[in-house]
Amino acid sequence: MTRIVQGLEADGLVRRERDAADGRVRRLHATAKGRRVMQRGRERRVENLAALLDRLSPAEVVRVREAAELVERALARGDQTKSARRS
Repeated sequence: MTRIVQGLEADGLVRRERDAADGRVRRLHATAKGRRVMQRGRERRVENLAALLDRLSPAEVVRVREAAELVERALARGDQTKSARRS
């Protein structure tokens, strides 16, 4: 992990900061360049997904939408479970 972070830092994609509450902790923050790289990556992923979905039949698109809704609900329940455990 350290090497990965060092590479990202050397490329100007992230900067490290000490945590104010715990000096052992380092927080990573994306630089402006890092945010641009992440945004371009997101755009490419969305374009690729859209191209894949364009190849599906209308019925298959409905199935994908239903599956996505199931995943969203499962993730929401997972978040609620985590919150309840922390209380």
